[in-house]
Amino acid sequence: MKKLNKEIINLLHELGVDLVGFCKLEYFKDLENILNKQKELNYKTPFQVGNVDDKVFKNSEYKSAIVIGLPYNKVDFKDEKDKVYLSSVSVGKDYHLVLKDKLKFIYDYLIDNGYKAFIGVDNNIYDERYLAYKAGLGFYGKNNLLINKEYGTYFFIGIILTDAIFDYNGPLNERCFECNKCIISCPTHALNNEGILDGNKCLSYLTQKKVLTKEEESYINRCIYGCDICQIVCPYNENLKLSNNFISDGNEIIDVNEFLNMSEDKYKEKYKYNSSYWRGKKIIDRNIKLYINNKLKK
Repeated sequence: MKKLNKEIINLLHELGVDLVGFCKLEYFKDLENILNKQKELNYKTPFQVGNVDDKVFKNSEYKSAIVIGLPYNKVDFKDEKDKVYLSSVSVGKDYHLVLKDKLKFIYDYLIDNGYKAFIGVDNNIYDERYLAYKAGLGFYGKNNLLINKEYGTYFFIGIILTDAIFDYNGPLNERCFECNKCIISCPTHALNNEGILDGNKCLSYLTQKKVLTKEEESYINRCIYGCDICQIVCPYNENLKLSNNFISDGNEIIDVNEFLNMSEDKYKEKYKYNSSYWRGKKIIDRNIKLYINNKLKK
């Protein structure tokens, strides 16, 4: 088992991935309790698909999760006051594509050695953040994000599920400062002391939601896709180690008039490899217009 761990780690290091952990897949009763509580409180969004039994690995063909973290940089948009912007998760090439490319090497290695394997980056039924926690990549903050000592909350998560057996890591014996800065700063009050995110209030979700209520429209600000507020205020995100994984192409900073007048073909050409692209230009257009209207009302 140690040999297999070492071979996987070495392969990932060659691919520029230094955040990696191994998690034993078993019936996760604590996760089941969280998911059921989330459903009971109506905190679950339509983006959260799949049934609870599968999420908590009650009867799974897989035995292990290989979990990687790929850091990205904290971005300060304060100097671009006359423009709108996409959140820091949309800087550079779409992280889904980047992580999947790296995980494909591990997937192929496992398949070639007779194991089953599944790659997951966001668009799947599994709770990747929980698996990363169990694999020791970070500990939970009150903002519901994982905190890593080197990279704070600024790292993407990718998983490979497999029937291979490894030596496993465990959760870190760490806790957040509980300064409550994230809870206080969240404009929609999506965070609370229960430790369960109200996904339907999360501003990141609202910027991607197809139909907004009048109240939800009032929260749209200069960050017209995603939200960085609870990360920006987190003390663990000060003086972070810098990463070269996602190099800015400048597309995250948006000139309002240029974007609103951009053709669909031009939009596709410019944003095809951006993580915001899946949501389409119409939603981003809407958010820009809502921000302008909200600004005029102040």
